[in-house]
Amino acid sequence: MNADERSVGARGRNDLVIEEGGAMRSDDGGGLLDLAYIRSILWRERFVLVACIAVALVLGVIATLLTTPEYRAYASIQIEETGGQIVEGQDIDPEVRPNDILVFMATLTQVIESQSMALAVVDELQLDQDQSFIGDSLPERYTTLPEDQRAALRRKIAAEKLSDNVMPEPVDRTRVMRIGYKSEDQALTARVANAYVESLLLSELQRGSEVNSYAREILLEQIEQVRESLQEAESEAIEYARNNGIVGQPISSSRSASSGGDAGGGSEPVGTAQTISGTNLVTVNETYAAARIRRIEAEQRWLAVRDMAPMQVPEVQSNPVVQGLIAQKSEIERRLNELRERYREDYPEVAQLRAQLTSIDRNIASIANDVKSVIRDEYRIAQRQENGLLEELNSVSDSAIEEQSRRVQFNILNRDVTALQDQLDSLLNRFNQISSAANIDSSRLSSLDPAQVPNGAYSPNLFANLLIALLLGTGLGVGLTIMRQIFDDRVRSPRDVETKLGVPLLGSIPFTEGEPLQSVSEPHSHVAEAYSALRVAIDFTLGRKSHPVLQVTSSSPSEGKSITSIALASDYARAGRRVLLVDTDLRKPSLGKSLRTPDDDSERGFMNVLSKDAPIENEMLVNTIENLDVLPLGPLPPNPVQLLSSDLLPKFIERYRHSYDIIILDTAPVIGLADSPIVSHHVDATLFVVEANRAHYGQAKAAMRRLLDVGANVIGVIVNDLDL
Repeated sequence: MNADERSVGARGRNDLVIEEGGAMRSDDGGGLLDLAYIRSILWRERFVLVACIAVALVLGVIATLLTTPEYRAYASIQIEETGGQIVEGQDIDPEVRPNDILVFMATLTQVIESQSMALAVVDELQLDQDQSFIGDSLPERYTTLPEDQRAALRRKIAAEKLSDNVMPEPVDRTRVMRIGYKSEDQALTARVANAYVESLLLSELQRGSEVNSYAREILLEQIEQVRESLQEAESEAIEYARNNGIVGQPISSSRSASSGGDAGGGSEPVGTAQTISGTNLVTVNETYAAARIRRIEAEQRWLAVRDMAPMQVPEVQSNPVVQGLIAQKSEIERRLNELRERYREDYPEVAQLRAQLTSIDRNIASIANDVKSVIRDEYRIAQRQENGLLEELNSVSDSAIEEQSRRVQFNILNRDVTALQDQLDSLLNRFNQISSAANIDSSRLSSLDPAQVPNGAYSPNLFANLLIALLLGTGLGVGLTIMRQIFDDRVRSPRDVETKLGVPLLGSIPFTEGEPLQSVSEPHSHVAEAYSALRVAIDFTLGRKSHPVLQVTSSSPSEGKSITSIALASDYARAGRRVLLVDTDLRKPSLGKSLRTPDDDSERGFMNVLSKDAPIENEMLVNTIENLDVLPLGPLPPNPVQLLSSDLLPKFIERYRHSYDIIILDTAPVIGLADSPIVSHHVDATLFVVEANRAHYGQAKAAMRRLLDVGANVIGVIVNDLDL
């Protein structure tokens, strides 16, 4: 696999990509925040949060101590649902409907806050004469004005001060309004609140009296107008009935009967007089309907028996006489049969019985024919009666139709009379009700609880101020934390690796106190377990690659790449793999310092094998663990880039690749140096080490970009020193 193919493969395995401008997105659509991430941010910024909250609380205490105490007193009023109705009809706009209570409360609030209400309270308490209440609000330039103008100005200033400090508060889900007043004067708060209630109740009483007086005047005018109209309408209706011969009930009786007929189920409309022609038409129509029903019944009975034999007619079969003759016939036939068994047909008694049977048969047939004839005659009689009544109905209908055309105008006049009578009655009843209720309190408002002098100040409230300070401090701290996070580009978690660098995460190495190599050497420590998991992840990523050569690098020095190289090599060796660990950091080697014993020769190392073709066995460190060979750098070369750009490194790798199961190269950092990009061309995979909470996103991204641009096969990132 060449370098370009490795680069494409590495990019294709990434679930995350780096967009233009540094924005990160996830191909799988995952969210960028979770609870663990937020908790880690809050823990890192805990000192900022605590400092902001502490400063806010101190400022809250100081503000509370420096604030002048204010007092507040409340009086309450109740809104009556029916305006305190005492007599029947006392409802001249006093009722507050349930669906209008919110509107009424809002209106009442505006009334309490109005300038006119404030002026009424000022006049009642004479606050414009109280210099302690007005204070120095009157400018000096107004001192030269006449006394009446200065008094009006003081009155206006006092009213404005009241309006600014009065507090009407409707109580939710009730018909109660609380009227509060706040002031630095403890006793004044209760006086003003009670004065507002008294002024409000007084204005409500005045309003009710004015409404009643106005309503009586309007009703008197309407009553006179309706009386004149009613007199004219009655005269016109009576004159029309006399001229057109309409005979019926009088107009007043017709109205009363119509009103009672509504309750009793009468069919006549209001104001209609029942005439003789109308009564005749109703009677004939009902008689004709009954005759028609009788005719239909008789016709159906006759049609049912017309084609039947007389003896099959049900009425014949149920006739008692016929049934008696049939029984007598049966008895004679029985006796005849008995005589025929002993005598001949010419025997006198046999002949006599036969003659009796013949007579009975004739009687039965005669009765049957008579019954059938009666049914037919009943049908014909009913038919003639129906025809006669139909002629009479047509005659009466013609007369009623002629009269109906004359009654149309009369009914219109009669309805006008009835409507005017009802209107006059209603106006008279209304006038009597208003007259009865004129001198009675019809206020919709009533005093509930008077205001009391408050025992203590309501402001400043230390607890409330501290709570506000706590919220503000917390908000400020969170805001500063967010700003710090916005401008903080350090990689702090494995999540940042995937979202910011766009490279898969191979593993995370937890932070440990003390010497890192000591934690690595302990098989059951968290660090050792993390490196074992990292080794497994690398094996899965490399797949079936045999004798791989790995490069370990980072963006900047001191991010833990050398420790990672040593730990990985040691873990591979413990797993039974032959490992060669080579220090290829030609700038600042550290493997020798970490693993060299005091009696080792510092001049031995990788440079002697690479440039002097020295035997590798003589250049390795001694006293390493089983299956692990460590080749330190040795003497620093004068020309690192030229040395790595030559064919010495690829020859070295090819020479020893098959002698070891895996070769790990600890290379220089990427930023500012060309060593690691050059080495990445000759290895199978590159491991990129990032130190949590130290590596900057810009640096790490630039380093990753350099490696990917030269075709490095970066198989993943290792996050080092992760503080969980």
